[in-house]
Amino acid sequence: MADGQKKAKVISFINFKGGVGKTSNTVNIAGELARNGNRVLVIDMDPQANSSVWLMGRSMFTELYQRGDDSQQQTVQHLFLARGDRNKFHIGRAIIKNVCSRGKIVLRNLDLLPADYNMIDLEQHFADDLATLRLRYVLHKEKIINNYNYVLIDCAPSFSKLTRSALLASDFYIIPAIPDFLSRFGINILTIKVNETVAEFNTNLKLLGITFNLGNSVATLNQEAIDSITSNLDELKINGMVDNDARIFKPWIPHLIGITKASDLNFPLVVTNLNKEKGLYADLTKDILSHKNLHRDTK
Repeated sequence: MADGQKKAKVISFINFKGGVGKTSNTVNIAGELARNGNRVLVIDMDPQANSSVWLMGRSMFTELYQRGDDSQQQTVQHLFLARGDRNKFHIGRAIIKNVCSRGKIVLRNLDLLPADYNMIDLEQHFADDLATLRLRYVLHKEKIINNYNYVLIDCAPSFSKLTRSALLASDFYIIPAIPDFLSRFGINILTIKVNETVAEFNTNLKLLGITFNLGNSVATLNQEAIDSITSNLDELKINGMVDNDARIFKPWIPHLIGITKASDLNFPLVVTNLNKEKGLYADLTKDILSHKNLHRDTK
């Protein structure tokens, strides 16, 4: 069990759009949490496997997943396909421990439950609600939830069954967004779909807040879009669509070349020498951790 905590806080990063910073948020916030002594598990629920490639490195990912059925490494794919047969899925063969401790880099306490490209066909195996609840079941039944302080889930850019499964396993969700006016409408639709899932399965999932990525802090149009989305968030609170404590997290992350460099290096920013970008994610992580809902016991 993680130090002094009954079970991990599980947070999904979700947006219908691609290219809004979901993977960057997941990987770099996970890195900050791990560097600060938290035990962290990243779960990659996106068939594109971007978090997996980022954290494992291209060669490791290619080696493990282009060998086909002979590979001993299991993934999210195996977790869902093994439903009803516990002998087909072994959590010890799926979670990669200390995934970013390699070469001269030592980043302990950051583990990965990876994705693979075969997950693109996984949805046909979601025959009923039990399949959708599979991730939640495994996290709790196998007591994985007790081994970490935080579980961060990188969701696909769609409201797929995989995404619903991630949300049903989560206590909270964060919406990474880009500062444009179209995002306001996307956030509204996303909120409606999340609330439908919450009502259908009677869960207590809450929105922690919104992060802004890929913007220009001096651009007038970006600031106007942020103001519009902030006002929209207030309206969603008034209408009971999101938790009253949901907020806009700061700082927002501009499109910095260092983030691309970090992904090319296959490490979170926290273990690179890219100090400006690293500092921004350190501050963003601190702001997220200051949210009072993260200091309440989850049930």
